[in-house]
Amino acid sequence: MRNGLADRDSMDPATLAAYDAPFPDQTYKAGPRALPLLVPLRPEDSIVPDMRRARAFLGAWQKPALVLFSDRDSVTGGWQPFFRQLIPSARNRPQTIVRDAGHFLQEEKGEVVAQEIEGFLAMPG
Repeated sequence: MRNGLADRDSMDPATLAAYDAPFPDQTYKAGPRALPLLVPLRPEDSIVPDMRRARAFLGAWQKPALVLFSDRDSVTGGWQPFFRQLIPSARNRPQTIVRDAGHFLQEEKGEVVAQEIEGFLAMPG
């Protein structure tokens, strides 16, 4: 959790403990630790067909879409242009980058995320 923050020391211990609560010991973290392994690196990786279906689904999405990333996300930081281009309804929307945040936008810039969502919902069509 801490590694995904723009400021690794910004999260209070109680919040960190809440994120760790579902994982009483390391054996419970097998799922989260396996998640990066699901990112396909080769065309023959088993997850590739699922990723292609997801890409086709998003590529046909016609409802409004908000694509929101941060400027200091070490996990998915460079993906915003890809998703803005992939999702037809996101292409002509303003680019939205949350400043001074890492991967966990809801923790570091929750108020900014809420404002962006409110603004998005208030936009016509």
